[in-house]
Amino acid sequence: METVFLVNHIHPLPNEDEDVKFIGIYLTKQDAEEAVKRIKILPGFSEYPDRFHIEEYEIW
Repeated sequence: METVFLVNHIHPLPNEDEDVKFIGIYLTKQDAEEAVKRIKILPGFSEYPDRFHIEEYEIW
């Protein structure tokens, strides 16, 4: 089996909801981490730079 890495950015909203943004799917963890480095300095992400989540999924 192979794996892919899903990247999301999730931060809280004032009304107790969450703002979830799908960033992308990457073939390697390194690619996912590099995407986070590029994106976390952009408006909308820089306010919550530690709210990125990288999840590994097996595919077949």
